[in-house]
Amino acid sequence: MEMKEIKIKQAISYIQKQLSGNSHPPYSDLNKKFNLSTYRITLNDLYPKLGIDVLNLKCKRPNASQNKIKRQLMSYVRKEVKNGHFPTRRFIEKTFGLRLTGIFKGIEDLYQQAGLNYEQQSSQLLKTLKAQQLQELVIEIIAKLNLKLIKSRGTHERGVDIIAKNKEGLIVGIEIKAHHRFEAIKKRNILQLERFLINENLTKVILITTSSKINVKNENPKIEILSYNNLQSFCNENQINVLKKIRETSIHMKTNEKEIKRKEILDYAKNRIARGKKITSNIISKDLNIDLNTYFKSIYEVYDYLKILPPIRIMREGRRSPHKGHKRNLIIQKMVNYIKKEVSRGHYPSGIDVGNQFGVKHIWNFITMKELYEKAGFEHYHIRKKRGPRKKEIQL
Repeated sequence: MEMKEIKIKQAISYIQKQLSGNSHPPYSDLNKKFNLSTYRITLNDLYPKLGIDVLNLKCKRPNASQNKIKRQLMSYVRKEVKNGHFPTRRFIEKTFGLRLTGIFKGIEDLYQQAGLNYEQQSSQLLKTLKAQQLQELVIEIIAKLNLKLIKSRGTHERGVDIIAKNKEGLIVGIEIKAHHRFEAIKKRNILQLERFLINENLTKVILITTSSKINVKNENPKIEILSYNNLQSFCNENQINVLKKIRETSIHMKTNEKEIKRKEILDYAKNRIARGKKITSNIISKDLNIDLNTYFKSIYEVYDYLKILPPIRIMREGRRSPHKGHKRNLIIQKMVNYIKKEVSRGHYPSGIDVGNQFGVKHIWNFITMKELYEKAGFEHYHIRKKRGPRKKEIQL
């Protein structure tokens, strides 16, 4: 057996042991342990032999593996759509630990290249229908939960969905989440229940969901989560079929609904910018509870839609960037005009001055002061320092 084959066998054996702890050793660790680079052994020689393709790697993926990832993502999406699941950008990125925009232009591009239509279909109507179906089912089994129905709210009414009374006569709220099987219960859902407890003076609130994914730890004794797995035990065969149908039906947004969300983001961003405040994807997520990347490629695109020059801090067109475009030139012209104005007042701005004026710490990453002064038609600092001030400058 050649030494290369021995090394591969040793590395695979080691990886298998690590997999038991759900760990995928990266190439750097494997190389230190088995000197793989000497024998030109890559991760492609190891993980596929264990049935783990590059898409499912939980460590740094091999260089030049983007085309493989692209093909595997398209294959994955085709398979999921065939099973009735339309993976979203956020779901794909979280599942595989990658940035989709580095591989495709966006989620629509992924679906199109996979030969699928991502024009999202039934939305709010389907969402409402699913919620109504689950709410009706819960009312049917409410006695099995040792509760008595007091009031059931419509899907568009505010507050907890169902008000009930337990055997002790205490008021209990039931909140309905008719989720797809891949949609998780998150922290924001628990925070909503905590608000219901206070605002509606409830002794307890039960979250009933068709999801099996609970991505948050509930430490509140007044909150109970009844997930799909537990919910089945209270249902008959027909009711279980209803639950399955709700779980398997994906909700997608219509184009006009996407535009409504985009407009909400744009109006919010325009208002903040007008007040001199910065906008970031995190700020938008926190204030609007909207994931920016679902509706725009980046915060940069928001500025494009608003027809406002972005601040230099988010510009992708730095001094060393090969993509020096129109926006960069416009900002440079503004800097040049600023220098001309200041020089006319007898003040030669420094890099720090220009940076402060345009909201960036290191102006030199964007353009050098020498370039700016040359564009403004003035001698830059080193020439002025060498020759000393002229009489006109002294008078100024």
